[in-house]
Amino acid sequence: MKCHLRVLDVSIALSGPDEIVGPIVQAYRRFVVSDAEPGEAYLVEFDPATPEVIRDGHERVPLIAGLNPTLQVYDRFLNAIFDLSTDYAVLHAAAVADGQQGASLIAGPSGHGKTSMTLELVNRSFRFLSDDYAPMDLATGNISPYPRTVGIIADGDARIPSQFLEAAAALDIPRLMGKSLVDVGEVMGECVLLRDPVPVCNVFVLDAGVRNQPSATTKIEFGVWADSAAEAEGRLSAIEGVQVVDRRDRDDLSVWRIELHHDKLSTGTLSKLLNEKYVAFSYGLAGPRPDFESEPRLDPLTRRETATFLCREMQNRRESGRLMKRFGGDTTALFVGVAAALVGAKCWKVTVGRFESTVRLIQEAAS
Repeated sequence: MKCHLRVLDVSIALSGPDEIVGPIVQAYRRFVVSDAEPGEAYLVEFDPATPEVIRDGHERVPLIAGLNPTLQVYDRFLNAIFDLSTDYAVLHAAAVADGQQGASLIAGPSGHGKTSMTLELVNRSFRFLSDDYAPMDLATGNISPYPRTVGIIADGDARIPSQFLEAAAALDIPRLMGKSLVDVGEVMGECVLLRDPVPVCNVFVLDAGVRNQPSATTKIEFGVWADSAAEAEGRLSAIEGVQVVDRRDRDDLSVWRIELHHDKLSTGTLSKLLNEKYVAFSYGLAGPRPDFESEPRLDPLTRRETATFLCREMQNRRESGRLMKRFGGDTTALFVGVAAALVGAKCWKVTVGRFESTVRLIQEAAS
């Protein structure tokens, strides 16, 4: 299978056996195009004969033994999109819109209910822009549609509207990362999908409401190819504010689990390490979960606090990416750009509690 896609301002080709790349194409089927020029697209290819993931026909990335190859190709596919996008800051957030209002972003760590709340708001007549990635045009402050399918665990404990659960439970539904790939437009009708960019008017940052935490922290797990483990260890030990929680060594990889304390201002230094080519993978680990039996709360956030959170969670702030090069590699300049794009938005911290009450707070504030 070889498929051409246009995602935001990026043309990309995905190639490999159907069983490997097929689920990724299904997740991004609304981005598939038939008019790509030969040689125009950035190539992400899986070669089962090697076996390696080949990016752009030049860089050969070895597979990690024991890890699903589809997930590894998907990771390279996403990195290519994020690295090549010049015009958009891809925020880790869902986006919906209500009537004549602009976009409302719902941001927050995994496990706080972003997807459940997004689908429930769509069920309550909001229109859908995206579930997990919200592309913001920093020149205009507009949020562009990103109609990737939504990943749903049909028998999970998330509060998902019944029509989406029924779609996720269908036997012929494609799956990726253990989740059913549900198309919001197919379930609710094409009219719920916004087709054009809209300005951001609200940002809701979901918070677990955990008390007595000395500082904001993020837990991260990352793997380094074994022949570069010593260099990575030396650089990691020199970063103030990083605590090593666990390390596991095997023949091909060394895997660290760390805790990053943001008040030490070490995020940028750690990002440089995690963006090295010898880092095979990295991902954030879920932090404290909200008390879903408590009373939720809505409090105003400053634009500065909101921009800080959104920049920390941004998907395409790697130094090698075109967006960061556009800002000369200056993370402060990027932060200023995000803060400026939020100038017309109301910003809120949502201390998550009971599901119905939390959704109602967001719905009333966004309407």
